[in-house]
Amino acid sequence: MKRSAFALLAASSISAGPVAAQTLSAASSPSSPSRALPEGQASAAPVVAPTADPAQGDIVVTANKRSESVSRTPIAVTALTGATLKTEGVVGLRDLTSTTPGLQIKTASFVGSVQVTIRGITNTDFNSSGNPAIATYIDGMYIARTQGLSGDLLDVSRVEVLRGPQGTLYGRNATGGNVNVITNDPVHEFGGSAEVSYGRFNDLRTEVVLNVPVTDSLAVRFAGAFHRNDGLFNNSSSVSDRYGRADDRNGRIVALWTPSSRFSWRVAVDGSEQNGTPGALFDTGPDGQPIDHRNPYYHPVITETISPDQHLSNLLLRSTMSFSFDPFTLSYVAGYQHLDVKFDFTNAGSLTPALDGDRHGSSDSTYHEVNLSYKDSRLQNVAGATYFHQTEFANEAYDIFDLNLGFASGNPTGPFLHGSAWGVFDQATFSATSKLQVIAGLRYSSERRQLPLNGTRQAFCPGGTPLPVLLQPVPMGCAIAPSDPATGRFSDVTYRAGLQYDFSATTTAYATATSGFKAGGVNEIVGVGNRTYRPEKNTNYEIGLKTRLLDNNLRLNLAGFYTPYKDLQVTQIKGVQQIIDNAAKAKIYGVEAEADWRLTSADRLSGFFSYLHATFESYPNAVDQQTGAVFPSLAGNRLINSPRFSGRVQYTHDFHFGNGGTLSPSAAIYAQSFVFLREFNLPVDRVNGYTRTDLLLTYASPSSKWTVQGFVYNLEDKIVRNGMINVTNHLYSDYQPPRLYGVRLSIKY
Repeated sequence: MKRSAFALLAASSISAGPVAAQTLSAASSPSSPSRALPEGQASAAPVVAPTADPAQGDIVVTANKRSESVSRTPIAVTALTGATLKTEGVVGLRDLTSTTPGLQIKTASFVGSVQVTIRGITNTDFNSSGNPAIATYIDGMYIARTQGLSGDLLDVSRVEVLRGPQGTLYGRNATGGNVNVITNDPVHEFGGSAEVSYGRFNDLRTEVVLNVPVTDSLAVRFAGAFHRNDGLFNNSSSVSDRYGRADDRNGRIVALWTPSSRFSWRVAVDGSEQNGTPGALFDTGPDGQPIDHRNPYYHPVITETISPDQHLSNLLLRSTMSFSFDPFTLSYVAGYQHLDVKFDFTNAGSLTPALDGDRHGSSDSTYHEVNLSYKDSRLQNVAGATYFHQTEFANEAYDIFDLNLGFASGNPTGPFLHGSAWGVFDQATFSATSKLQVIAGLRYSSERRQLPLNGTRQAFCPGGTPLPVLLQPVPMGCAIAPSDPATGRFSDVTYRAGLQYDFSATTTAYATATSGFKAGGVNEIVGVGNRTYRPEKNTNYEIGLKTRLLDNNLRLNLAGFYTPYKDLQVTQIKGVQQIIDNAAKAKIYGVEAEADWRLTSADRLSGFFSYLHATFESYPNAVDQQTGAVFPSLAGNRLINSPRFSGRVQYTHDFHFGNGGTLSPSAAIYAQSFVFLREFNLPVDRVNGYTRTDLLLTYASPSSKWTVQGFVYNLEDKIVRNGMINVTNHLYSDYQPPRLYGVRLSIKY
């Protein structure tokens, strides 16, 4: 929905074991390959599979663009192995909320976007011109569009969640942190795995992996998956498909060539399609409940003007080369993404029709990164340069029944937005003594955003006029308003400074100051107004402690942070147009704790706790897009998606049988306090606190070649609002999935 159309359509307010995952063994196997760099060796991208230290059970991560033990990394980082993701029901990134402190992930199902929030820092703009506040990388390649993150995770080695700004090593759009997805490498051993699960709503998932050694230096890995269900919403519709239906497939081919111990080249091709239908939207009353107080998952379609439909295809190409010449390592990452999206949706769960829409769009982006690292007995240094370019195409059309008006926007002749960004950086860690390390890093970043001449055309038509989504030809009786060209140029310097002190081989403390920024942008408006808005900026001051106790059976990670945040990009109203402006400041602080306790050889207790205080320090003259009311100040209001308290406790016990088989029941409870979906903090914006209980029962064969697992997710069957969108004077909500249950069979070969 375009910025210049606020008078018609306002922007949205979209609103599961932590350290346990870090201690799971990731020994190399055909189904869980491992090609670890020696600890301390740099990597241009986090493409190295995790390895477990036999003595400590640690994972090697690449959050600092070099491989190092997660327990020695001076960052608040949670690493989740592929095996842990499966056991905890993490099918896609959207399921990570209950696994990591400070993390909230929401979806705008009607446009296929994923909104990631870390420590209260987020982005609510799901339009193609918006920028995320959390940087996401897949095998070292930056993923700019959040719609490219909505698919299932396939054959993943691990996911690293970095909390706090990461502007020095990762650049723009990392004010809240990073999510790094690392897929499995091919190995020089024939084998693979297969998995099938079946559950509620006739939900069927399959995944097949095959690893083939071609020569002594070349190995190839194939992975494919399929997912379908009947739809999560029993909407009793006689004119359309059920809402929330999945019909998805994705695949990957990875080739790894290592002709010598000094050189490696990894090439990956991913392709995915997500079909089916979007989730349903429900008219929301002032109390935050469906206006008719009916269960949204058993809510008949009362008014439906079009049939829901979705299509999202995503192509990713990635190449990583690494050349070692001691004490240096030179690495180069190159990537390309092509994304196509199409969504047809309507306000299905409503008493009266208000909106239907058709959104088409595509995006092409390229990413390049070159790193040169150095390591000796006292100094580790990584210097590099990055370049990113993106071209956006978008066309959309809506019927707005409340106003008896049709609205369409787009560019029928070419892209409506170009963006590019480049940066250079250097970060060093110097061992001043055998226990004390000094950390220093600096980055310069430059970016450019451009709306070309006639990049966006807008059509306003009488209600009932058929609206061609490409705006060509324009129907009779419609008014056309082209937007003017505009260019925004922005630059920033970010830094990282800190100390790390090793009290012992099992206890490390750190204190750091790290800055970050979120990219500026250009408003898509007609006529004069604020055409550009500045980057957001923040600085995070953090102290942390990572320790292992009780003969390394208890792991404990603690972090405390304070983050002043300025130039927040917020939605403002200028005249009749909606724009993005820098109109707010915020203050964020809190504490996080993660623990994993191996009570006995058969018992494990793990969990996390997070306290978060995230409020606006200033936000003048905010306009409620639903009512038009002006709030002179929102100072003191809480940032969206920021629960004051959240936590998780998980207990697992292994029963060992005489034949060598193992039966492992597991229970996990996640809880969080209330949050707000909009910055106004009104009763309609509030989502009450809730708990979510997940139960697993897993049997592993004596050889561990096959496992069978029963699962129940969201045992309470809580109905939790996921986010809201404003349309004229209506607020529409979508919801998190209801209770899911089923059985999963996995085989290794």
